Amino acid sequence: MKQIKLLCLGTLLGILTAVKAAPIQYFFENDLRTMPNYHFRVGDIIAIQIAEGKKLILQIDKQGQLTLPKIPSVTPNSQTTTPSADTPVPSETIFTLHLTVSQLTQRLKHLWQLSESSQIWISIHRFEDNDMLEIQVVGHPELTSRGTIRNGLLMHAYLGPLELLGLTKGSLEQLIAEQLQAHAWAENPQVQIEFLGQRNSLMSVPPADKKVGIPMGPFIAYPQFTFAWKQDSNIRYEPSEGESSLIFSTLPKLVLERKQSGNTYLLGASADTAVYFSGANDNYADFTLFGTADWRLHRFLKFKLQADYSGGHDARGTTDWPDREEPNRWHTLSSGGTLLYGRREAQGQLELTFQHQKKRYDQFGHTELLGDKNNSLITGTFFHQIWPKTYLLTELAYLNTDYLSFSSPGNSNQKSYGLGIQWETMTHINAQLKIGYQKRDYEASDKRDFTGKYWENELYWYIRDHSRLKAVAHRLVEDATGFGDYQITHTIGLQWRHSWTRWPITSTLDFSTTNRDYANTMRSDDLQDYLIGLDYPLRNWLKVGTALQFTRRESTLQNYDFHKTVLMINLQGQF
Repeated sequence: MKQIKLLCLGTLLGILTAVKAAPIQYFFENDLRTMPNYHFRVGDIIAIQIAEGKKLILQIDKQGQLTLPKIPSVTPNSQTTTPSADTPVPSETIFTLHLTVSQLTQRLKHLWQLSESSQIWISIHRFEDNDMLEIQVVGHPELTSRGTIRNGLLMHAYLGPLELLGLTKGSLEQLIAEQLQAHAWAENPQVQIEFLGQRNSLMSVPPADKKVGIPMGPFIAYPQFTFAWKQDSNIRYEPSEGESSLIFSTLPKLVLERKQSGNTYLLGASADTAVYFSGANDNYADFTLFGTADWRLHRFLKFKLQADYSGGHDARGTTDWPDREEPNRWHTLSSGGTLLYGRREAQGQLELTFQHQKKRYDQFGHTELLGDKNNSLITGTFFHQIWPKTYLLTELAYLNTDYLSFSSPGNSNQKSYGLGIQWETMTHINAQLKIGYQKRDYEASDKRDFTGKYWENELYWYIRDHSRLKAVAHRLVEDATGFGDYQITHTIGLQWRHSWTRWPITSTLDFSTTNRDYANTMRSDDLQDYLIGLDYPLRNWLKVGTALQFTRRESTLQNYDFHKTVLMINLQGQF
């Protein structure tokens, strides 16, 4: 009976459309979406066709934006002229959330300069050969699978071949969720499909914040780069009017990813270089090499190994050690592993982590290498599910710090006991609130031990699909860098990121305040940091941004006061 009613309703709408002789026609491949006042949603994959022109297959990204090519205008008696797939196509971004089909077609007519007699068809897309997809499972990043439809089949890393021809995005998500649960890969999984492009379409448009990657043998390569120009009013954090400089920096990065039978392997390298126009003494060239191997040993057991080798520096004025003519340079070698037992949807889950790091200064200006040290950290966390997507956590940690120099009596053993709660999703809120007790014992008898509370709280509130609020509140104990026995740091931060509806611009407002007490001294610092930034996409893979940052520190010891202003312009690309 319900199908008969829908059929009658569709027939009546068709008759009314014919009577009005409307030049714009609407249809959706999902049966229940036959009304022209349907509101588009984030993630919708839609097909747009003008008269006899080539069909466009596009997806609404996470900011609710649809990137469309600027197709040349057509006359009522002519077909749409479209460039070939190899021809660069200029594009324009339209914010589609809260738009109906009627409103979108009017925007398309205006963008493409179409006459009233032109016909536009808009449909929810059904998958076809050569569609490139990424299948994600909320809370299970290890189950992510990416592939291209061949002969109507998509090879899934965990489920094998899937028949997709004729399916829509919603029906495919439901099918994969049912099969993942049937094979016990996940319990009540939430599946999300990301559309990465169609090789034979006029224009393949990935989501604005999604990296598609480049096939490179058995790996998928993800290249990134950033070029930045900065004007820094106080490059050495001096209490009076410090030296200013124009700075040019580059940050290239390459990540290689391989997924095989539920296992993930990553290799990567990045570099961070800067040139100071005020003088070469502050120039630096930092680097990082890293690798991870994530194995799924059993549906209840996962193991991850990671290692990295880095070379960095301490910019002059950022530590309390005596300044030199050049920044202090160091290198670190880190390794670690994580063992995870239990599924995320189960009543309990246990996570064990071990990390070891060696830090060595290349040259310090003294015979004693004050900052050379070894850190070893062991952490055990138990998650207990009390409601869907809500977990209580209990955490125990042990940290050993061993300095190599007798002039740095900072050797210590620290024990931490923490309790917390974690929401993965609750009315668009993701949060982890953790509070605990720490005890740090120093080997040196003249250094004051620490016993007290600590907390680490982070909250993400997705006000809308295009607006996010982040709040943090931390209280941590940190090693001294030349002043005091140790540092007790209180930090409160607030960040708001918003993608505007009328313009393809993303704005960022960031504020943080930090209080740092230096144990066994009279020194206490208050630090405020303000930032406002704007990002504008030039291409799907390229964006330009600008930001203004102001930082001020007020100390009980006036020699440590400073303020600085940094103006930044950057160009970022990712593939």
